[in-house]
Amino acid sequence: MKKLIFLLIISINFAAFSSPNWGKTGHRTVGEIATNYLQKSTFKKINNLLDNASIAAVSVYADDIRSDEKYDQYASWHYVNFIGNKKYKEDAINPEGDILQGMKSCILNIRSETTTKEEKTFALKMLIHFV
Repeated sequence: MKKLIFLLIISINFAAFSSPNWGKTGHRTVGEIATNYLQKSTFKKINNLLDNASIAAVSVYADDIRSDEKYDQYASWHYVNFIGNKKYKEDAINPEGDILQGMKSCILNIRSETTTKEEKTFALKMLIHFV
């Protein structure tokens, strides 16, 4: 128990005093951990869409494409802004979208019977990054 508490204290201190995000390492770490919690049937479906690329590997996809003008429409999907101590639904929704709208769109595309495998793969890569 003492080791666990010590690790938690170290982790909190690291998070508080290090860079505000982990960048690629953080996304890949979370992707790798998430893989261990997937049901086998879900893992198979994900592997099929990602052509056996790992979740950790594709977790940085949305950041990798940000510099390509072709994907400018997804830039606002990386965050959500709202003023002061208002709740999300109490403030105006960004008409260009935000991370919550982006995640919802990705889920709808993945579940849709009319989207192509390529479109589903794109949506899954984006969703993995945002989660």
